[in-house]
Amino acid sequence: MNALITLALMAYPIYLGYSGADLARPAIYAAVLAVVLFFKGPRAAEVQGNPSKPMMFLMGAVLASGMTAIGYGIGYAFS
Repeated sequence: MNALITLALMAYPIYLGYSGADLARPAIYAAVLAVVLFFKGPRAAEVQGNPSKPMMFLMGAVLASGMTAIGYGIGYAFS
């Protein structure tokens, strides 16, 4: 189930890479995904060390930008 959710989240960046879109559209997608991960992801109390809210947002942003970059790269490689 988690693999299907991840594939669904990476489908749009893969499409953007395949279509050769400029980097602004994947950056906007990564920013929106980071906000979604901040509000729907794990709470700070559920993470070891109980990090602050800005740290949780930073971790979500790093995860979102990494997923977007990998998806964009996969799409660009097959274009």
